[in-house]
Amino acid sequence: MNNSDNIAKILAKAAENRALIERALAPSRAMADLVRAIQSPAYLSYLEGLAKAIQTPPHITTIAEIAKAMQPPAHLTAVSQMMTAMQREHRLFDEFARPSRIIDDVIKQIAQMRSLSESITAPYRTFREMMRSQTSVFEGLSARVAALDTIKFSIPQFSQATLAWDVASIGLANRMNDISLLARREMLSARLFEAPITYTAFVRHTTERLAADPAPDIAARLRGSLNLAEQQLLDIADTVSGFIEVPDDEEEPDDKRVLSAPFTQQDELLAYDAIEDETDTEAMTIVSPTAQTVQRGRRVLELVTQCNEAGKTSAYGVEIFKPTTRLMIVFNDLPWLSSTDRSRFADVVDCLYFIFYEGAGKDNLRFLDKHGGPLTDADCDLIWCIKHLRNKWSRHDADHGKEKDIQKSWAELAAKFHWLGLAEHPTDARHFQQLHYKLLVLAEEFLARILSKLKVKQ
Repeated sequence: MNNSDNIAKILAKAAENRALIERALAPSRAMADLVRAIQSPAYLSYLEGLAKAIQTPPHITTIAEIAKAMQPPAHLTAVSQMMTAMQREHRLFDEFARPSRIIDDVIKQIAQMRSLSESITAPYRTFREMMRSQTSVFEGLSARVAALDTIKFSIPQFSQATLAWDVASIGLANRMNDISLLARREMLSARLFEAPITYTAFVRHTTERLAADPAPDIAARLRGSLNLAEQQLLDIADTVSGFIEVPDDEEEPDDKRVLSAPFTQQDELLAYDAIEDETDTEAMTIVSPTAQTVQRGRRVLELVTQCNEAGKTSAYGVEIFKPTTRLMIVFNDLPWLSSTDRSRFADVVDCLYFIFYEGAGKDNLRFLDKHGGPLTDADCDLIWCIKHLRNKWSRHDADHGKEKDIQKSWAELAAKFHWLGLAEHPTDARHFQQLHYKLLVLAEEFLARILSKLKVKQ
């Protein structure tokens, strides 16, 4: 097989991935517009020219293997398939000289995405300005990336990072528009974009670190952290889109929380000895405790959605966790919270409290048998733990009331810490991260228990 045939094979596989996205998003007109707006990455056009005009350098001997590796695992979503394909493609592209016009093509792609986002958000000034400011960041970064050594950070890699934001943000905006959340709760809609906003800041932060000319192994870990954040952002957007609706309450959105997980896990990856494959997000998750916590957080939210669906098809016939304003914000925030201190851990406790207590009925918890649910009080140690942590430590002070009551509160708090695996009072990041992760493990087990008892209605 000659070089032109090899390149043609890769291009054909890229076209297959694009077709997958078109089929997956076809039911939504706005998302179909999104697909049309995402032009084939500029380096694909360059490869088409190479197929006719340029012979592959002798040292490239594995193009066929790359083409084969571009076939994504069957369990990935259509968007993830495209991201996987792009990661494989930029490896091939990096072997060739970069044409000067390619950055113009990337800027054009960003402009097209800006146009599409504004067509969705035009009537909503606050929301539109927020989207516009984020797009401007990527436009500004594009020129900086063009000046970087392609070994440190190539334009295809930057295009991939930009595409992750485009797909997550415009997909989420489209969903909000479809269910009239934008029209009826614009400030809540804007609040639900904190994860994409955090991602934009993280891309800028990582680009600046790559521009500082790090050693090759450090640069690889920085790019790896960006690949990890890209995948997490797409996962968060999918989870939020699958849960949100116009809430019955009229509460104002909570204050913004600090979503620092992408930055924390980057530092963890930089402290690791080496990363063999900067595109292997599963391997990077294994070596990053924060990435493991992110994964657990998203799994908890997936189970919340599954419990609601199972509740509606069971004999109970109701959603267990109502999509309140606060609970929808939890879906945006929880995955990227990082408990580096007591204040950040308090944010985690708040989120779990809003899921399992406020979101489930407060004093009439829908998962309890006395209120028609499948569980008994004995099944709910996690709920009482979360409630006590919040009411007696993370948000309120145990030193209130009579002396006897104060002593009892502190004794109960010590018992909760011990139950969560701590042998000492939490004082440093290691303690808070341990508490954070353990609570998520227990939350996952609790939701799985509910799910196992919600049988389909006969």
